[in-house]
Amino acid sequence: MVDRVSDGTAGGVDEALRRERDRVEDLTQELERTRSALSMFQAIAESATDLIYVKDLAGRYVYVNDVVARLYDVRADEFVGRDDRQMFDAAAAAELREADRAIMRSGVPRELEEWTTVDGRARRFQSTKSPYRDASGRVVGLIGVSRDDTDTRSTAEEIARLRALQEGAAGSLPRGVGDHITIRTLQAIADAAPDSVYVKDRDGRFIFLNRAAQRVLQAGDRPLGEVLGGTDADFMDPVAAARIMETDRAVMDTGVAQEIDESAEVDGRRVTVRSLKAPYRDEAGRVIGLVGISRDVTTTRLIEARLLRAEARWQFALDTVGEGIWDWDIAAHEVYYSPRWKRMLGYSDDEIGDTTLEWERRVHPDDLETALRAMNRHMRGETAEYHCEHRIRTRSGEYMWVRARGRIIERAGDGTIVRIIGSQTDITDERTERRALEDAAQELGRLAEVDELTGIANRRGLGRALDAAWSAAAQDGGMVHLALIDVDGFKTYNDSHGRRRGPARLRGRPRPDPGPARRDRRTVRRRRARAAPARRRRPRGGARIGAPRGTRARPHPRRCPTRLRQHRRRLPRRRDHRSRDPAP
Repeated sequence: MVDRVSDGTAGGVDEALRRERDRVEDLTQELERTRSALSMFQAIAESATDLIYVKDLAGRYVYVNDVVARLYDVRADEFVGRDDRQMFDAAAAAELREADRAIMRSGVPRELEEWTTVDGRARRFQSTKSPYRDASGRVVGLIGVSRDDTDTRSTAEEIARLRALQEGAAGSLPRGVGDHITIRTLQAIADAAPDSVYVKDRDGRFIFLNRAAQRVLQAGDRPLGEVLGGTDADFMDPVAAARIMETDRAVMDTGVAQEIDESAEVDGRRVTVRSLKAPYRDEAGRVIGLVGISRDVTTTRLIEARLLRAEARWQFALDTVGEGIWDWDIAAHEVYYSPRWKRMLGYSDDEIGDTTLEWERRVHPDDLETALRAMNRHMRGETAEYHCEHRIRTRSGEYMWVRARGRIIERAGDGTIVRIIGSQTDITDERTERRALEDAAQELGRLAEVDELTGIANRRGLGRALDAAWSAAAQDGGMVHLALIDVDGFKTYNDSHGRRRGPARLRGRPRPDPGPARRDRRTVRRRRARAAPARRRRPRGGARIGAPRGTRARPHPRRCPTRLRQHRRRLPRRRDHRSRDPAP
């Protein structure tokens, strides 16, 4: 009886020990799988260029990736255990906490715009936040993925500022943080990311995909188990799949991350993605696969292509009309000078920098103050646009005339000027022609007031001189003296001495007063208008042309013979034309 009991007890103990050994072995395998999964998700989180973080219900950080630590210039373990009030200013912390609490209360993910201060400068983030749940489905915290888009102004500029390449997967998590991170946490982080996140083995088989990656592969409605283990060739055309696999092999063979554009035909649609690929390593540092993050940029690339075509047409139009372009980014303290602007001054594209000093030190010293005043007036809002004509020094040391125009095209939220764009046109020939036309017009005006016989002023010149003299006299109360010398009898001199000597005599005696010249004295020759004799004509039919009945025709005062005779009597005349010359 004892032996049977002993045997039965021994057998039960052996069975219990066997079950415990199996359980320990299963736990060991599960722990190994967990460690492998943690390492994989750690590589994903640390290879991302977005800010990734996890908070508990109290708002304390339980995990942040290296991007968060680098942005705020602190270690990752300094974030863990702290809340927003300890990391940010009071206003920003209050807004962040209020938004996080609303998401955790509602249990609904949200996309929102958030602001924090970094190095004294406000920065804007586009954030995707989701509630973090435990195995039973209860909300136990929050998972966030944020993208800094402060410097993003347009689609083209966003593409121009592509994220910096990562050197590879980051190291292990900070001490103490690993206890808070589970596979479920990292899976939730990956699914919350707006970009495609995936992991491949050395043969190119998917061993992990987030929801965004499944949607890009048009496999969002398929169970994840059917997608895992497949390759790119199972979801896209063979040519594109081979090209992608070639890039993957280059990353895994070299161990160096790459960021490239990739295109493929997916479900009848051409898709372009911007992919960041980094090697996936085991604990020994061996490359066992690849971690990738891809962003769909199909629409962006189409817009960028249209912008490039439009820019090419715009540049061609500007080059055709001969204008150089400058773009002043006041916030960045930079100025873009177009190649045409530089060639206009005789420089190549790489010989002029991107500062305002390049322009200021070339403007003529006598024109610089005028140009700066014109710019300041426009920046103060006194003029609709900046406009100035000034001289600028070329490479040869000579100065050319240019017409500069510009306009404010962008302001900050507080009204501060951010950007001014303008053009510069060579008007050297135009200025030369304009000066020649002004000189010609001045010469024509002078000739129109000069008598062709004597070379002195004529009646038109007299009229202008009298108008000026009367205006001056009216202002200072002075008097205007007008002396007239009648040379109507000069015909007798011509008849006696010849018509060649007569004009010479007039040209030699233009001044009636032999005294010293005065600044306000003007000598002119005024030709006397002759009175035409009145003629009576009878129209056909016997009617007379004359004044209406009951009125008297009044002769023109300047042509009245009686008044002309009275005027001649008032002027002293020399009767003996043959004995001496008349005074001209």
